[in-house]
Amino acid sequence: MVSSDALSSFVPLVSWLVLPNILTTLVLRAVYQTQIIALPSNAQQQQHHNQVARAFVIASYLIYTIYASLFRREANFYQVLGISLDCDTEDVRRAFRKLARIYHPDKVGGGARSEAFFILLRRAHDGLVEPTKRFAYDRFGPEVMRWGSDTITEREYFSKGVTHSLSFYIINPLIFGAMNWLNGEAVFTFWRTALLVLLFTLEVSLITAPASPPALVRVLLPTQTVHDLVGCLHTTFIAVNLASRHIGSLLPPLGGTMGKMRELASLEGGSAKNNEKGMQDMVQAMAKMQDLSTAVRIESARSMAHSLQPLRPPAVSSAATVQGAARDAAEAHASRSHEPRAKLRAPSKAEEAWIHLFGRRLLRAQVDAHRGQQSQTGHVAPTSAAVSGTPGSSAVAPPALSSHTAIERQPHSSTDGAHVS
Repeated sequence: MVSSDALSSFVPLVSWLVLPNILTTLVLRAVYQTQIIALPSNAQQQQHHNQVARAFVIASYLIYTIYASLFRREANFYQVLGISLDCDTEDVRRAFRKLARIYHPDKVGGGARSEAFFILLRRAHDGLVEPTKRFAYDRFGPEVMRWGSDTITEREYFSKGVTHSLSFYIINPLIFGAMNWLNGEAVFTFWRTALLVLLFTLEVSLITAPASPPALVRVLLPTQTVHDLVGCLHTTFIAVNLASRHIGSLLPPLGGTMGKMRELASLEGGSAKNNEKGMQDMVQAMAKMQDLSTAVRIESARSMAHSLQPLRPPAVSSAATVQGAARDAAEAHASRSHEPRAKLRAPSKAEEAWIHLFGRRLLRAQVDAHRGQQSQTGHVAPTSAAVSGTPGSSAVAPPALSSHTAIERQPHSSTDGAHVS
């Protein structure tokens, strides 16, 4: 026969599968509606909020489960009668008679609730007044009251109680192994198996201890029997296993990148020294690849900007002279090509003379053209000789840039500027 404690493991299994998702949704909705946290702006931020809320819900539900297993369990026989764990048989009889006078159905007016409570008082009295049943009750709970008249001695009670307790260590590994198999994981993991062995060791030490329960536990939890403590351990084991399945998906893998690299190196075989050296070489190669990828990304962005430069509108120069415009153009070209800016030298005297003479001749040609238009309309315009400052001279072509010596021989005084203006 399977014990009720073993079958009760299905209840937290269902609650842990359903409640975390529902509670996470409710917590996020409450946080967003109260504007404690702003709504996520992208999918990554939404995933982060969901992970934090889920971790909070799982941790809170785990703490509540452990607390409820200790302090919100069904009242044991000692709590029903209002006596301590170390009371004797006379204390049990005295407490029962006192409560029976108060809660007897004939005195409280009958009713289903009063009768049920009086039956509970009778069961508590029958379970604690006999030393053998009390020994079995403290360790295996109220189920010992249903084991029949074939169980008489403490040895028989202990043997049957251990047999019923073993069902928990058969059913739960099968359940968690099936869950791991369905999820594509290892059927039995090391730490879950170690936790189950630790739980079994603690339970054996509790039920075989001469005192019920040990002295330290009686100081911390004065109203809890050994069966209550074992039930709390069972509930904690199931809750921790189920909570780890939820929290494990939210945590990064242990060891990180270095752990994976060490595992790969160990799989390659060889001595530990060769594996360590190979791991260091892999780390250096990964660092070089990362630097190379960064350089390629920067260079591609620079090439893209350079290729899109002709599509940009040209900048309007605000220079007042030809030299200033040339300087601005050189600076703009240097900034676009990311090269050192070109240094502009000062023009020589021959180049300054050529620029001055060429400007005078251009202005003279414009004045002659304007005079021709004025003569056709009957207006008199100033002659080009007056403009150029040379009486009787006619318009000539601009000098060649290479004839610096001829330009330098030609006189140019400040009077030319006066005539022009």
